[in-house]
Amino acid sequence: MGLIPLILKDIAWPQRRIAAVPRQQPWYIETVVRALGLNPTVTSEKIKYGLRFQKSWQSNVLLVVLVFDLLVAYGALVVIELYSKRSSLGCPAPAFIALWFIAAIVPSVIEVGATRYQDRNKKDDSLPSSIEQQSEGFEESDNTAKVTLSVVAPADSVPGGDQVWIVQVFWAFYYSAGTLIFSSIMLVTVVELVVWVLAASVATAASKMLGYKLCGYWGHGMEG
Repeated sequence: MGLIPLILKDIAWPQRRIAAVPRQQPWYIETVVRALGLNPTVTSEKIKYGLRFQKSWQSNVLLVVLVFDLLVAYGALVVIELYSKRSSLGCPAPAFIALWFIAAIVPSVIEVGATRYQDRNKKDDSLPSSIEQQSEGFEESDNTAKVTLSVVAPADSVPGGDQVWIVQVFWAFYYSAGTLIFSSIMLVTVVELVVWVLAASVATAASKMLGYKLCGYWGHGMEG
């Protein structure tokens, strides 16, 4: 049982976590998307957004449907934990599984905050160097322009894997807590185990689909 969150939510298909976006999203959207299990990655390549609706209200209806599906999936996890073998940690409040999915917002906030802080420092550090390079160019008699091409490494699909240590620690605590919570569900029958796996899979799929929608996929035809 303890392997369910690690296998289903993120680890088994890490490349499926990457959601290509044309520009950096607002911090609150990125926070929610990362909490839902996706890694928004800015790319200059052409993005295939899939189905595009002609009317904006159709896109909004799909967003409402995806939010409703996610809430239903969380509700199903609570119901299963009420009437099946619940987590021994959640005896006082049998909703630990659903709360674990929702608690992803905490490391997500830390990661987005750290990313924004690092980006701001990089911009501040690059300003003096660019000015210095310009001044050196005026002093040189050679008319040859030197161009430095920066290669952007592929985005790390592991949550917080390319961030500072504090972000990695929070994500490690989050997944360790999930492993502990699922492992505490003991003595389940084969039927109950299948139901748990299916319910966790549905919750994961609903999270990913909503995350893609917030990244601009399946939107209005004039968006993006």
